[in-house]
Amino acid sequence: MRNMAFMKRVLRSERVAWFVVTFWVMLIAVSIPYARDIQAIVSASLGREAFTVAVFLFLIAAGSVIGHNLKRQTLASGIASLLWAVGVIGICALWTVKLSDNAEESIHIVEYGVLSLLLFYALSFRVDDWTVYIAASLFCAFIGGLDEMIQWLTPQRFFDFRDIRLNAAAGVLAQIVVWKGIRPEFVKPCLSLRGMRL
Repeated sequence: MRNMAFMKRVLRSERVAWFVVTFWVMLIAVSIPYARDIQAIVSASLGREAFTVAVFLFLIAAGSVIGHNLKRQTLASGIASLLWAVGVIGICALWTVKLSDNAEESIHIVEYGVLSLLLFYALSFRVDDWTVYIAASLFCAFIGGLDEMIQWLTPQRFFDFRDIRLNAAAGVLAQIVVWKGIRPEFVKPCLSLRGMRL
């Protein structure tokens, strides 16, 4: 698929792919002590709705990328992919609206959705069967749990199981979009030894 070919041009090696994953995780971790300050600045200057708008813009961009990708699929496959992608993006949009009272929480959808996609790509250098989706989701959930543990140890932040659930769900939803929406051709339906080991 074109999107995977683009990622292969940008992230040419497994090492670079893991570097990007590490960079994204560090960006999330470094933002933890400053998140409340950033939230206050954004809320004061743009309003709390800015977080909701940012997530909606991200979802629109993701939908555009997926829609562009669907041009290469057959009609039946393209319609199925479109329905899956629209369904998942719709779930994310509804979840964002539900979080509008705590609008900054919806940023987790973007943070962990992107992390999940980066993990998928990094893992795909070693695993080319469907377990890559499960592994990426589990790694994403694990990192989301670590994020909350770090928050528990950070002054003026707190541990919240709801955020762990949100982080993990964003990771799983991103994998569903890759699996059913983008449908990378290199992912084989049969289980491999590498996939089982992972």
